Amino acid sequence: MLDLMNEVSNATNDKLFLAIAGCSGAGKSSAAGTSPGKTLYLHTASESHGVSTARASGGDILAITIDRDKTGKDLSPDEAFKRGLEILKPEVLKKAGIESVVLDGLTELEKIVRATTKWSNLCLAEKSGKHNSFAEGPSTIALMDEYMKALRAAQEQAGVHVIVTCILDVQAVSDNGAVEMAKPRLSGYAVAEGMLQQFADILVVGRVKDKTGKSGHFFQTGSDVQRVSKDLDGTVKKFINFSPRLSGVRDLPAFIKADVKEVIKLKTGAK
Repeated sequence: MLDLMNEVSNATNDKLFLAIAGCSGAGKSSAAGTSPGKTLYLHTASESHGVSTARASGGDILAITIDRDKTGKDLSPDEAFKRGLEILKPEVLKKAGIESVVLDGLTELEKIVRATTKWSNLCLAEKSGKHNSFAEGPSTIALMDEYMKALRAAQEQAGVHVIVTCILDVQAVSDNGAVEMAKPRLSGYAVAEGMLQQFADILVVGRVKDKTGKSGHFFQTGSDVQRVSKDLDGTVKKFINFSPRLSGVRDLPAFIKADVKEVIKLKTGAK
């Protein structure tokens, strides 16, 4: 007979598994650049500007472009997809002395996934062999899950902090510029749910003004990050909320300095 007490895991992991969400220019790269220790910064060629921003935040950044090789040659989506997974292997991260991994970002990864041959094949109807649009969501989730598994393995086996950025489409802001309502820029309800629900920690970043009118970047914990699924007549049939959270932290401040190290202090109770 199975003894449940022998099956209980005593393993603990205080490393972040954090999604930083924000609109373009909100400070996602700046915040990611505050990650502790030697930081692997994975990005696409279209998001290369984020590297200099992350470095300007003081980060010890090892930047690698997923969809270009070291000579600068553009890679096919299939090659890029495979390259990213190879880079994220725990043994590769350990050898390089990586302490934090940044993937910038989910929206860009989805573009690569949906351009791969594997994605196209997964979307083929079994009988007709034609593209089946109803298979797009599940196929996207299945391939992006390969990256999520690789990131979890990096956190658990290489002992790194994991930070992933995601673009937000902001729908409402307060008088001081804080995000009140937004939705993740991912292709549909199912993909947004399938990806973001896997993050133990989610924070929204943006610029806010204090009473003197001075602006600064902050993590904003009062934001509603939502995604809905509607019928053809516009009736909401499913709703999911990805509002900011930090696992293990019950009372979140309304605003947190957009510094990953400050977030780690909150989670660990460090002073």
